[in-house]
Amino acid sequence: MSSDKDNNSLKTLLDTLQTLFSRVSTLNLTRRMMLHRKSDSALLDKQILSALYEVVEKTPLPNDSKNRESTVVYEPQTVAVKSAISNIDVTPKKGDITASSASHKDLSNRLHATLSRTSDAIYVGEKLSVSAWDHIRASLRYVREKNAGLAKIHADLASEALQQASHYMTDEEYLVLKASVLEELQKLREQPIDE
Repeated sequence: MSSDKDNNSLKTLLDTLQTLFSRVSTLNLTRRMMLHRKSDSALLDKQILSALYEVVEKTPLPNDSKNRESTVVYEPQTVAVKSAISNIDVTPKKGDITASSASHKDLSNRLHATLSRTSDAIYVGEKLSVSAWDHIRASLRYVREKNAGLAKIHADLASEALQQASHYMTDEEYLVLKASVLEELQKLREQPIDE
């Protein structure tokens, strides 16, 4: 008889945990959907893409008499998001393993803190901005290698990455990113070009 009682209490516990997991998953999904901004028409324009196209079209192709080893090849640089990653503590602590059943508030705080730190939706904007920079550099590299088709493809990919990044960034963050990209492209436009 005690076996049936243990099975019922175990089944009740599993059902409760499944319900809790379902609710936490729903809350996490809702929060991630709230991070995705739907209205971005005021921020998104063709200014960055047109500036990149201008640089691509303005840059002359290297002379055929020059050898390929003398051309400069720019590799995409990785941007480390050290401040965000350094705040994540992945080592389990002794107190984290044993949780008191009486303190539901502590469990709620623990789940909230864990989901907040590990949610990748927070970092999507940063990842997309890094991807945009990589595509800009790749586009310029293909210009120097006399491959205008691939240069334009990477320019389009950079523009798309910036547009997608705007969904996951605040208006201020996106404006700073956009200004830095335009500033870098302006420097490239003003550089004297060796023919």
